[in-house]
Amino acid sequence: MRLEYQILIAFGLDLLLGDPVWLPHPVKIIGRCALWLETPCRKLIPNEYLAGIVAWMIIVGGSGGVAWSILAGAERCHPVAADVIAIL
Repeated sequence: MRLEYQILIAFGLDLLLGDPVWLPHPVKIIGRCALWLETPCRKLIPNEYLAGIVAWMIIVGGSGGVAWSILAGAERCHPVAADVIAIL
């Protein structure tokens, strides 16, 4: 399925259903990871600016890596599974 259709379907589902309360939102999980990572980065790297850049790189790279891994695994199972995961 083309990316444009995935985005339209995802947007429509979000308008129709919203975010389920019982399902933790990925952004909330990423925020908790960022908060947890801040202290070790500041302890290891004395320069606050550099510590922030390193933490940002770890969070963004890790989030992207997890998303890519999930989509790649779903694609290996079935192309439709990858479409469903990408939409959700």
